[in-house]
Amino acid sequence: MIQLSIHFGAFVVGLGAVAYALHLIWVHLIKPIHTVVKALVGFAEVYPVLEEIAHEFKPNNGNTLRDQVDMLNIRTSNIEGSVEKLVIIHQNDNTWDGVDRRDT
Repeated sequence: MIQLSIHFGAFVVGLGAVAYALHLIWVHLIKPIHTVVKALVGFAEVYPVLEEIAHEFKPNNGNTLRDQVDMLNIRTSNIEGSVEKLVIIHQNDNTWDGVDRRDT
């Protein structure tokens, strides 16, 4: 009887050791590998979208977002230049509204 309980106790301790070893394998090996694989799969799904977004920032004759931003910058510069010219004309021409203001 005593020998049976010693064997049973050894069996329980051994089972506990195996369970703990499996736990360590899971925590330090399988779970990190699973996390990395899951991240790589997620990246593989996102990569085509990122590639498409990156393509929008490369100029290609007016069809990308980058080309549209460049065109807006050019138009804004043209408007600013026109406004500066109008201000200079207004400063040099005292009769711009039809009323002579040179004597006032």
